[in-house]
Amino acid sequence: MGANASKDKLRKEDVELLKDINNRLTKEDIEKYRTFWYQLYPSGEMTKEGFSSFVKKAFPNWDQSKGSYDHLFRAMDQDKSGIVTFKEFLMFQSLTAPTNTTQSNPLDTIDLVFSMYDEDGDGFITINELRDSLTNIYKTQGIDVSLDKVKEQIEQRVNNLVKAIDSDSDGKLTKQEITDACTKNPNLLKFL
Repeated sequence: MGANASKDKLRKEDVELLKDINNRLTKEDIEKYRTFWYQLYPSGEMTKEGFSSFVKKAFPNWDQSKGSYDHLFRAMDQDKSGIVTFKEFLMFQSLTAPTNTTQSNPLDTIDLVFSMYDEDGDGFITINELRDSLTNIYKTQGIDVSLDKVKEQIEQRVNNLVKAIDSDSDGKLTKQEITDACTKNPNLLKFL
């Protein structure tokens, strides 16, 4: 057993953590993610530099030369330590790719989106940060963001989101503005 025991079996607190976030993943999915994670990161920790191997496996169609994936790393690194742990990875997966049909908590999703989009960590999402983040999301989906049609789509989405969320019209979105807007219109969260 020894040091490898934590890699061979899921620890009880890992399963309990997922119960605390509304059972959005099945036990089978947790096991699958655990195997995937420890194959890539035997130490159990992913640095920003090591993140590229995750991106290559998770997003095989993404041309990494055309864009950054910093927004994804920021979203996973919840404690902003510069290292993503298996627990942080599971939390990210449970929010972005839930496999149970249990309804997720919109506030968890808003926190995740906010940490992805707030590039400089100043507590605001600027129009440029929103545009950059949406552009990077399109890139992760293998969409050519250099096409005029795609640029127009992104710009329209940015404008619509700012119009719907920026309640004080200062050109910056706060987490509270996003929460308030999504409470009034839950479908808005799909566009973030």
